[in-house]
Amino acid sequence: MASKVKNRAVVAKSVPRSLQPGPWIRPRSDTGVTAAALNKVVLVGSYASADITDRVTSAPITATRTGAAVLTLEVSDPERTLVSAGRLFDREDDLLLDDNIDVEVGGIWWRLMGLQPSDTGWTIALEDRLGAWLRRNTRPMRAVRGRVNRAAFIWRMYDRTGGGSDLFVPELFDAQREAKSSRPTTSTDSSATSSAARSTGRGWPASKRPTVKGVRADDTQIRAIVDILTECARLNCSRRVTIATIMCATQESVMRPLNHGDTAGPDSRGFFQQRAPWGPESVRRTATGSCRMFLTGGRGGQAGWKQKHGSLRNGAGNLDRMITAVQVSVGGYYRWEDEATKTVDAWLKAGGQGGASESSSRSTTTSETREIAYEFELGQDGKKEDALTCANRLAGEVGWRHWVFANAGVYASDGELATAAVGLRIRREHPAVLRGPDWKWEVRHTAQEATAEIIADRLPEPGQVATIESEGPGSGRWLISSVTSDLARPIDIGRGRMALRCTVSLARPQSRKLEPANETKTTTTTTSSSAEPGGGQSARGAAGDITTTGGAKGIVDQAARLAARAGGSRVYVGSSFRGGSTTTSGNRSDHASNDSGQAARDIGVRGIDLLYGPPSSSLDAGVAALGRAFGRDYGTGKRKIVDTFQWRGYRVQIIWRTPEYGGHMGHIHVGVRKN
Repeated sequence: MASKVKNRAVVAKSVPRSLQPGPWIRPRSDTGVTAAALNKVVLVGSYASADITDRVTSAPITATRTGAAVLTLEVSDPERTLVSAGRLFDREDDLLLDDNIDVEVGGIWWRLMGLQPSDTGWTIALEDRLGAWLRRNTRPMRAVRGRVNRAAFIWRMYDRTGGGSDLFVPELFDAQREAKSSRPTTSTDSSATSSAARSTGRGWPASKRPTVKGVRADDTQIRAIVDILTECARLNCSRRVTIATIMCATQESVMRPLNHGDTAGPDSRGFFQQRAPWGPESVRRTATGSCRMFLTGGRGGQAGWKQKHGSLRNGAGNLDRMITAVQVSVGGYYRWEDEATKTVDAWLKAGGQGGASESSSRSTTTSETREIAYEFELGQDGKKEDALTCANRLAGEVGWRHWVFANAGVYASDGELATAAVGLRIRREHPAVLRGPDWKWEVRHTAQEATAEIIADRLPEPGQVATIESEGPGSGRWLISSVTSDLARPIDIGRGRMALRCTVSLARPQSRKLEPANETKTTTTTTSSSAEPGGGQSARGAAGDITTTGGAKGIVDQAARLAARAGGSRVYVGSSFRGGSTTTSGNRSDHASNDSGQAARDIGVRGIDLLYGPPSSSLDAGVAALGRAFGRDYGTGKRKIVDTFQWRGYRVQIIWRTPEYGGHMGHIHVGVRKN
């Protein structure tokens, strides 16, 4: 048996008190289907009703452990009286509008699902009315596993269906074992090439390289400084916080990806000497990854600058003490404040493009695998789905059973059903067994399926325990998987008593499956950059820089980050979501939504008017990088661009350097809409 949920109140809170289970352990109904089920058959609709008791010639019923029970009535009506004036099926409009035609058979309410004429009358298809109600419940809903279990989610669907629907779940509070998912991982592969072309342009020429602890920085240290400053700019850190970040990396590692710690922290690694709980070593030993954790916190919940000081803009105070609060160390960072200030100011003066003194190119591929919480959904992957289909699907995923019979639903595992008392005993020589039991056995296997034709005064129910006796490998406990019978053809068993002739299908109880593991999502980002002579860094904008992850919103956010990497720290998003906005021609603007289907970003430069400019060289570099990312040729970006194109299933629009369409002299417009 499964272990019980520890926090029983959490599950109970998600289930209405009126629906929480009593001491019930097996499926059952308050009424049973007998040979007298057709003694009174009246179709009841909103417009009219019809007594068809004497007209029913055949009434096959099928009940299974999957879905809702169905009943088919063959009705004799050669003169078509049911379609005469004032009768039930008078007008086609009645059938189209009246989806509430019901009939009570065997103490069970059934709902009309289909109607077909024949030469002698009608074939009327009916479904257990609770099943029909569940089919009408198609409004999407979802819940995260952990906050609610699978059984409680199905219960919520029943509760929302309404009508006083009953659902029996004997294992509502049982915790189900989950399959293990792979651990989240992050790996980074970085490669770089350089040439000896000396620079005398902007950035850090060889004669003016920054220093690290008073010594002129080498190429490895330069790359680390550039990566840290770029990440600070991406996270919109203030100048003081950026200075503090450089101070910390200088003190902790001399701007090198150290592969060792010290006596106090033998597992410390990387530029910021972060210990193992902060994150994978592959991240701690990258300048970008370790800088991000220093600023925003470790993977294990360790507080970063933002958590300790409230904001990445807050640098008001003694920087040495503020760094010490994050690093939980003895301090000593104050010695490098002047040096770090010179480095940061040189970077900012160069427009955020200080870098290596040699012309170099660098490509970094980062793969991050993270775990995504498993969700239960009605309406999987955005597709329309009804509650009955959803409940059957959810049951099948873990090897449980869900069915509807006698106006009640059941959700249970075979293991739980098999603990009930025996409801049907089958022995070949018994007079109530007309045929069988038939079963098949193979070497090293037990018989898994069996059938029998029996006489019963009450229709057996799916999920009941049955036993087969004196049949060797076929003997033992079984579960009823399906039952069929024609209610219009009962058998006379003497003394005025009538019984049903039933075909019963049996199956061995099956083991339950593990709950599916949490899904994992792997995101691979390839960034390519070049350092121009003099150290100016510009993003290459390879196609891998922008992916379709996150849909339209994800694409425009990635585009904004790419433009910022290419254009420098002053580049920012000036406008994003503007609900209800329209274009100058009156059409719906891409800014009117901000989701996976439609989104837009206006990318500007701080201090420059978004509409009137003047145009900035930073945005020229940004739009050129965007062109390369999307496979478009914008040259250096120093020209009017009005470009609408198709890309990976999306319509993308990029506008730059034009006074048209409301003014785009001071910003790059990137609008994306899913086709």
